[in-house]
Amino acid sequence: MSGTRTKILLAVVLVTAALECVAAAWAYRSRIDPEDWQAVRDAVDELPNNAPVILATEWLGPRARLEVPRLADLDVLGRPDLLGVRVVHVLALGSRTWSNALDDDLAVRLEAERIERRSVGPFHLDSYALRGAELRLVASLLTAADLEIQTPQGLCRGSTVRRCSSGRVALRFAEIDERPRRCWVPEVEDGMTVTFRSSALAAGQRLIGHVGFGDFNGVLRNDAPARIDLDLDGTTAATFLATDAEGWKAFELPIPAGTHEVALRMTAAVLGQWTNDGYSLRSIRPPCVELRAFASASVE
Repeated sequence: MSGTRTKILLAVVLVTAALECVAAAWAYRSRIDPEDWQAVRDAVDELPNNAPVILATEWLGPRARLEVPRLADLDVLGRPDLLGVRVVHVLALGSRTWSNALDDDLAVRLEAERIERRSVGPFHLDSYALRGAELRLVASLLTAADLEIQTPQGLCRGSTVRRCSSGRVALRFAEIDERPRRCWVPEVEDGMTVTFRSSALAAGQRLIGHVGFGDFNGVLRNDAPARIDLDLDGTTAATFLATDAEGWKAFELPIPAGTHEVALRMTAAVLGQWTNDGYSLRSIRPPCVELRAFASASVE
């Protein structure tokens, strides 16, 4: 009798496993043909080059960026927000053509109004006008040709990786709140102030930036804040403190009319991590920062 029960139970398990395999194959069956990707590439190629194309279906990211090169634009992937953008094109698989990440990118000031919808096979490619903050990007710390970075020991030398007397400052991606952000990341001694200076920033009317902490494991072992000082003409005009609990923290400062010297100073009191063996600088949790200067879009 026990042998019969065993056989029945085994048969039930096998049937259940078979049903699950069929259900999984159906749920994850291929929905995108090579012809669909080609149609998307053709549709994206027809869009103006001056507007970003963003993928809303984020889980499809690696494959979509491989198939559609314009989706792999580093500036778009690591964007701080959508301020200064007038039109954005959004690609999505299925009918939901927006995402929580895009909501975050509106930065409170913006509203998105759909102005065109296109169906491309299983995809939708929609165009949105962004309204509410009529700002024009003037300069950025990430691209400024005259950018100087220094510590109290002197200038840091290099391009995307600046070598300093004690450490370095690198322009790279950091994962903050599960989003990639492109920013300057200082890897220097504890408590050392890193100063960023560019004359191009002074041409704007408003400074807007972000600061955050990457490294998921790092923020579990170090919750020390970073301090941002914005200087005008050598005098501190605004100070901001940021912790990893604040995610991608925005800060801003209006620039009075006239000629000014603008600088951003960032100080992280503690960069290392606490482990079972105590405090260690082998693994650090540096902050990352970006800063842009904007003018009114009506000022050309």
